Amino acid sequence: MLLLCLAAAAGCVQQQQGKSENIIAHWTFDDASDNKIKDASGKHDGMVKGDKTGEFIRKGLYGNAAIFGKGRNTVVIPHSDELSLADDFSIECVIKPFSVDFFNTIIWKGSRNISPEEINYFVDIKNGRLELKTKDKAGNWSVYSTRKPVIEKNKWHDIIITYKQGQVNIYVNGKKCIVDISEKEPAQNTLLANEHEVTIGAGANHIENSYFFNGLIDDIKISKGVNADISKGKQENFTKKVVENEITGLENKSSEIIDAARKLKNLMNDGGSQDNNEILNSLLKVYEKGLTANESLLEEFNKQIGIMEYKNYYISSFGEEKNFALTVLPTYERLVKKTTFFKDIKNLKNDISLSLARNEREGFQAILLGSPFGDVNDVKVSVEDLRNENGKDTIRSKNIEWAPIASIETAPPEIDVDFVGKIPDAIMEGGEKINVARNDFTPVFFRIFADKETVPGNYKGRITFSCDGVSQELILNVKVYDFTLPEKNSLVVGFTFFESFYQKWYGYKTLTDEQKMGIYKFLLKYRIPPNNIYSGGGCYPEIEFLEKLADKGADFCTLKSLGGKGLRSEKEINEVLEKYRKNINKLKAANLYKYTYFYGYDELDCHSDSLDSAKQIMPRIMNEFPDLRLMQTSFPNPDIAGLFNVWVPLFAYFTSEQNLKILDKMRKKPNAEIWWYNADFPRKPFPNYFIDYPVFDCRIIMTLSYMYKVQGILYWSINREWKTNDVQGNKWPQIPWKPYIFNINNGARKYVNGMGNMVYPGADGQIYPSLRLENLRDGVEDYEYLKLLERQTAILKQSGRSPALVQEAEPLLRVPADVATAVNNYSADPQKLIDYRLKVAVLIEKINKALK
Repeated sequence: MLLLCLAAAAGCVQQQQGKSENIIAHWTFDDASDNKIKDASGKHDGMVKGDKTGEFIRKGLYGNAAIFGKGRNTVVIPHSDELSLADDFSIECVIKPFSVDFFNTIIWKGSRNISPEEINYFVDIKNGRLELKTKDKAGNWSVYSTRKPVIEKNKWHDIIITYKQGQVNIYVNGKKCIVDISEKEPAQNTLLANEHEVTIGAGANHIENSYFFNGLIDDIKISKGVNADISKGKQENFTKKVVENEITGLENKSSEIIDAARKLKNLMNDGGSQDNNEILNSLLKVYEKGLTANESLLEEFNKQIGIMEYKNYYISSFGEEKNFALTVLPTYERLVKKTTFFKDIKNLKNDISLSLARNEREGFQAILLGSPFGDVNDVKVSVEDLRNENGKDTIRSKNIEWAPIASIETAPPEIDVDFVGKIPDAIMEGGEKINVARNDFTPVFFRIFADKETVPGNYKGRITFSCDGVSQELILNVKVYDFTLPEKNSLVVGFTFFESFYQKWYGYKTLTDEQKMGIYKFLLKYRIPPNNIYSGGGCYPEIEFLEKLADKGADFCTLKSLGGKGLRSEKEINEVLEKYRKNINKLKAANLYKYTYFYGYDELDCHSDSLDSAKQIMPRIMNEFPDLRLMQTSFPNPDIAGLFNVWVPLFAYFTSEQNLKILDKMRKKPNAEIWWYNADFPRKPFPNYFIDYPVFDCRIIMTLSYMYKVQGILYWSINREWKTNDVQGNKWPQIPWKPYIFNINNGARKYVNGMGNMVYPGADGQIYPSLRLENLRDGVEDYEYLKLLERQTAILKQSGRSPALVQEAEPLLRVPADVATAVNNYSADPQKLIDYRLKVAVLIEKINKALK
């Protein structure tokens, strides 16, 4: 029965009957020479776009198929009037999706970055349901969807969708499905044509490609008429093809298993009998559990191969005597918990060199490698003072913090990532001992702080790891520059922390002033001024805390957030204005108004139902408070350009020269500022804070912020996953952390890991940072290096001294091309940025010396 279902799924299109003159387009995906996908009708060839074009064509059901890997590749077909479908047409597909959760786009025609959006047709899978979607002139969706989930992952499906006079029929594997109409009833019985391109394998939001297909597409045919071939003969042929495909797949998998078994046998011949018995017992359990699928067996073989390879690696690198081994990694790199993790270690060493300014923190990771012969528990860590080469000065050990990094197990996301599984991220502050499992590794994070009184120069010291009478040393070299970073950021870092999630997690009825201050000091340690742009209070943080912390970096506060869809009465408007008036007067009296922003109407460009409300009240607020900075997380499109003065568009808007000119024009207006932000979008090739993106992304973002001369950066939350994990009974870390969130409006799960979360709840009200948060702070400090060089160069130039030094410095204020050329085109090699940072630091010292 399973094979029959699989078979019915995959073969409809190429075997379909019908006159060739009725075929509008037919893409068979048999070849992608010159990155072209040919249309068998000879009219509408497509271009393959992406970074994996060389791996695009795979074995399919009917010849070959194209593999779409969550955005790695798409196919784009230029507009043709013939491809704009109005009425009386069929769309047929043969697909094998690897996932069916969330949205998976097969094919669509339209544009979502104009207003109103124009969608002629949009065929996708949503949580297993097959959909045909379109939009009317006003930009309203009409969605024709199968009532039940009909698409399964890892199975071939034969799909036919027909449309005539507003009537939609959907056939899957030869069976007619019940179709429901959701969203909005169509105003007409024909679809609206447009002049936009056709895209296969990716949908879009209002900014960029998204909602990617993940799997194989063997065939897509668009035809005139609704004469779908669901004949018994066609379905029998389709079933035959699926069975043949399954058999071939089993043969190929069996061949892989044989190869893996031979490799494992060779490795076992080099190991002891104990290793052999453990391996054989592990393989036996695969069968005992009834896991007869070849996939499970191959996975187990490869796991055991990895274990044996690690044993060889460990013995050849460290010998058999050491109960654990040691190496180091910089903060901006990360090992993940895969069996072959050791292959990602570039070099082995027991020393590391760091550099930092006064009032700066820098870190690194010590990687404790587990022995292949057994677990090691209770490894103790001893840190000595770092001594200056002058023989007098020290960096005290109390300024060196350390903690093991716990892993967060990710769930398969909707985006393309290199690894799904356990990823070290949560820095478990306050620990005293470390455990290292056999054939595994434990990363330990070290954080060094050079306070404002630290004497510049070169420092050196030891960190000792000891267990069962055996100790190993790590040599730490630290250079402290002769300049000091300011307490306040030059870039406003508006990363929201929800006190309500903190309070609920720990079961506090209210937060004391001491608890609030503890939160704020933690955030400031990471150069994040305490803030919550969505706060419903009068001002956040409260004025009494701002007064105490303003000179320590708390330079960003927002008034009560405002929004809504309906129009307000005059009385309601006056009440809103009076509340703002009272709070603004208090802020002015405390000399804090200069840090104050208004945040309202979140992402107005994609929540157009709030536009009328914003148009009603924002002019009144602007007139009442002409010097108030009014933030909007949108691009300044003409319909909202006059309503705000602080613009915070998504990263993706900064890739267009036209957009940059508009933003530069807006920047020159009174009280105007240009910020930027990201959230669950944009995605690669843009940087983001997702846990399964390279951790270096969190750092490079700040150098990119300097490159684009933005005045602030916004992020909607750093503790949003606390709400997901705040469950009854045992909570993290007793149970695994769920690295995802649920939409507050519709309850839908977001299929990205780590979005909106960079901190974890610790013991007794403590907040644990993440490896991503450490990189974020390092990035802010990179930004401060550049701003300090910029300021000191200007002073030197004005003084008329050392013109040669000015000439050396000014080009360095432009981010080098080998570091980044655009927000979606930056080097993935962190060393490029580190080398640049070093040049900047050296030049700051030179200029400071010249100015003395």
